[in-house]
Amino acid sequence: MKTYSVMHIHAERDLNIFRGLYAPVATSWFTEAGVVGAMLTYGDRKGVLYVDTHRFAFNKKILDTDIISFRATAVRFGRSSITMHIDLYEEISSVIKGEGYATYVTVKTDTTEPCPHGLVLDETSDPEELRWRIEAAAYFDKK
Repeated sequence: MKTYSVMHIHAERDLNIFRGLYAPVATSWFTEAGVVGAMLTYGDRKGVLYVDTHRFAFNKKILDTDIISFRATAVRFGRSSITMHIDLYEEISSVIKGEGYATYVTVKTDTTEPCPHGLVLDETSDPEELRWRIEAAAYFDKK
């Protein structure tokens, strides 16, 4: 699947007392990147709503000098849902500093009632993307 990037350079107001990126700011940007990816995957920017964050974990501290991107890739489709894998990537060092999954639902824009999207995952042999798909599916197998 295609990966979409949303880049950020953070300001002083985005930092915590340890000069790292404040977690609520990162979480907001994570969700934003996911919805941008879901909208572009679906092809309708008004017909996608946030449902759930399944996991978002930091692997490394985001420093005040880091230029970061959130990269979102569709890894699971339900009837009307789109689950995105989103990673937090430092542009200069190429280090992944966080990652997780979020699900969005496609809706009728006039009623916000869920509607089928008709999307199908493409074939992939990429081991990382295959891992993401398995991990994303596991969040729904438990229900």
